[in-house]
Amino acid sequence: MTHATARPLAKPTTALARDPVPSQLDETPLARARVTGKDLLAHLVEDLDEDPEPPLEDFLGVLGSIAGFTTAYALARRIDEGSLSLQAPEVIVMTLSDGSRRYFGNFLNRRLAEQQISLFNLTAGMAKKLGATVFPDLPELFERVTKSATTVEFGVPRLPNGLGMDPPPEEMVRRRFPTCLPVLERYSLHPDDYFAACAFAIQQVIARSEGLIDPTLCVQIVMECAVPMSKIDPRSVLEDF
Repeated sequence: MTHATARPLAKPTTALARDPVPSQLDETPLARARVTGKDLLAHLVEDLDEDPEPPLEDFLGVLGSIAGFTTAYALARRIDEGSLSLQAPEVIVMTLSDGSRRYFGNFLNRRLAEQQISLFNLTAGMAKKLGATVFPDLPELFERVTKSATTVEFGVPRLPNGLGMDPPPEEMVRRRFPTCLPVLERYSLHPDDYFAACAFAIQQVIARSEGLIDPTLCVQIVMECAVPMSKIDPRSVLEDF
């Protein structure tokens, strides 16, 4: 990523959070998601430690990319298990010329933005606590990602102030998700809820970033990375899927 200045993230602890909140998830899955999120962030801090002061933007970009991809991973798992059918509007599949797929539909959209416990609501909620008042135009973002699904513009975040993702989100997923998956599986969290673990990790990053980065930008980075990565085929990332 291109940065004006490097803002390091202190290495987090992995202690279990003890303040679960009411949600659409049962309390036990929510608690598992919280502790999984702590472990996931700790793992990524170590995994990205080749940079002695990894910038906050990198954590947000990687976590946003992985969070989005976990929704596609959960969807593909359900399809393979036979617990989810390929029926619109719940699931819409676009097959590309190389045989890979792009996924769309309500299953993904709920986890990204439409339900109470969603990636956007958890991310924006923390940003709002730090003073954010302006948030991404989600309908525009979803429409843009859909229209670009078969073009070279797919997966290219639109960010202000000359910020750019290097590597791009899809490459982040290919590099990082295979090592993150064992962490996401550690506490028997259901794949449907992996996005929540990522969202709790993102909350930690935003909370630790107070005064270092605009919280509005935090939400924008996360969603610009997450929405397109929710569309990619897990089979293109995981050899043994």
